[in-house]
Amino acid sequence: MELTDKRSDELVKTKDDLFDQFKNLTVAESKLMLLGLTDISSQIRDYGEFLKELRRKYYDGNTSLKESDMNAVRSKLLDKRKLLFSELAKAYKKGL
Repeated sequence: MELTDKRSDELVKTKDDLFDQFKNLTVAESKLMLLGLTDISSQIRDYGEFLKELRRKYYDGNTSLKESDMNAVRSKLLDKRKLLFSELAKAYKKGL
């Protein structure tokens, strides 16, 4: 699919934002380890690795991508995110 200039600019900004957010994931992972929440910190690391893999495989210009591939990886991303927040909520309710 051909992107409009506006959509192309949004994509570039999104890529830059994703790269910048890895620092926040590292900080979050460190804080969770300090709190003794090693299982959740591992989930954060796994989530970050998944995002890195996603960026490497699902990029604009990859002509082998199908819409079904993109939908599947989006679903997997949402599942990982849901699991991570569920575990964080449990820890928070327990009082860490």
